[in-house]
Amino acid sequence: EVMNGWKQSWPLVGDVRGLGPMMLVELVRDRGTKEPTSPEETLQVVRQAVANGVIVMRAGLYSNGVRFLPPLNMPEDMLREALAAVGHAIETVQARVSAASV
Repeated sequence: EVMNGWKQSWPLVGDVRGLGPMMLVELVRDRGTKEPTSPEETLQVVRQAVANGVIVMRAGLYSNGVRFLPPLNMPEDMLREALAAVGHAIETVQARVSAASV
């Protein structure tokens, strides 16, 4: 539910998909055309997430995905804290992208 909320909040998030704990957030420049972000833009999200204390990795054919695979025994409060940190990273990059396009 948290990651699907990202899709509602930020146009940068084009899709959220996965199975079980392995999830992927696909980052796009345009949801209509599904044009992927550049690997550098995705790397900005990864770097910001790391700066916020969460290690994630790029994934996908165009390196425009951010992949998650938390441990199955991770406490829910810790998972929610990590998701909040990654959400803040996406929000920060979304603000940069929006400012650059103005």
